[in-house]
Amino acid sequence: MSSNNKSGNNSSNSKTVRDTLNRFKQETSNELGIDLTNTDTLRTVDAGRVGGNMVRKMIDIAKNS
Repeated sequence: MSSNNKSGNNSSNSKTVRDTLNRFKQETSNELGIDLTNTDTLRTVDAGRVGGNMVRKMIDIAKNS
């Protein structure tokens, strides 16, 4: 029975992590002035800039904690 409880908990945790990363992605794209909402005009280089900056920030956070 406890495995069912863990499974449900993992699903909830996954959603929380996903939501947090999506907010982080939005914050980063806003800082860079990149609109992620229109995938028709989103360039690969811009999506890469957002991802690269997210990684850079996460590394800084990890180093400073």
